[in-house]
Amino acid sequence: ELTAYASAGPTEGGCAESMRRAMAATGQGPDVVIAHGDGSVRSDRLEAAALDLIAPRCITSIQPATGHTMSACGAMNLAAACLVLADERVPPIRSLGSPEMMLPFARHEVRGRFQTVLVNAIEPDNAAASALVTRL
Repeated sequence: ELTAYASAGPTEGGCAESMRRAMAATGQGPDVVIAHGDGSVRSDRLEAAALDLIAPRCITSIQPATGHTMSACGAMNLAAACLVLADERVPPIRSLGSPEMMLPFARHEVRGRFQTVLVNAIEPDNAAASALVTRL
């Protein structure tokens, strides 16, 4: 099942609102977040601050492994969310150094039976979008 929401203007509040609205269907926080995490200081800080507000259990990002796929990043993250649910494992964030915020980043592979995965896609000059993928 998929629930999605987009907000205009990527601000900390806009990102958090996008995530909250996508999660509204379940009424609970996600097991896993696949962050946009493109490596840019502005976008990553904005997303990290918003993620801190929703308190996810585990956060990963595939962009350090795939590179920035531009307009396809949301679709790539959505495919990764489906794989997390199907394979019951969260890939670690490649080349994660010393993050500015202490969030539950996947530094190593995480295994478990996850029920929900929240996916983020951020366009720095345009919008933030979030989708919640739920195991049926």
